[in-house]
Amino acid sequence: MKFIEPSVEIIQQEPGIDGMMKIIEMAGRTAYKSEDHITEDSAKRFVKMLKDKKHGAALEHGTCYLEIPEKDYRNIVDDHDFKFEECPYQWFGFDYTTENYRYLTTNYRVLVEHGYEQLLDYMVTPTKDEFQWNDGVYRHFHRRITVKFTCDRGVSHEFVRHKLLCAA
Repeated sequence: MKFIEPSVEIIQQEPGIDGMMKIIEMAGRTAYKSEDHITEDSAKRFVKMLKDKKHGAALEHGTCYLEIPEKDYRNIVDDHDFKFEECPYQWFGFDYTTENYRYLTTNYRVLVEHGYEQLLDYMVTPTKDEFQWNDGVYRHFHRRITVKFTCDRGVSHEFVRHKLLCAA
């Protein structure tokens, strides 16, 4: 029997689509126990393989912060049956000062499974201020993190049953 010391590591997603792909690869390869296959340019191929095989769970680790002009949002979203406002897996905001933008925090799996990958054109890297309260109104985006737990298998099964771990 091999004893492993439990640990916790917060993994920060790097900026942009490449950063999103890298964190998805890290999560997926951790699950597949193939971390030794990670290279500087392996993330896109790995994510494509996950999409082709419809292994969507790891795609949830890729956070998409989207700033979409209102006119573009209406043109794209109105043509789909799926509405972000009705889905509990993302945070949806609106620019109430100018009414020109929609702010969406979601994950890559939602975009892939609902045919919204073109929204990656609106991906932004929020500043620290865009995660703060400002005059009692939450500004723009909802922060998401990925946490890597090294723990007993029984404990990991408790996490899986409650994977959203959302705070109200």
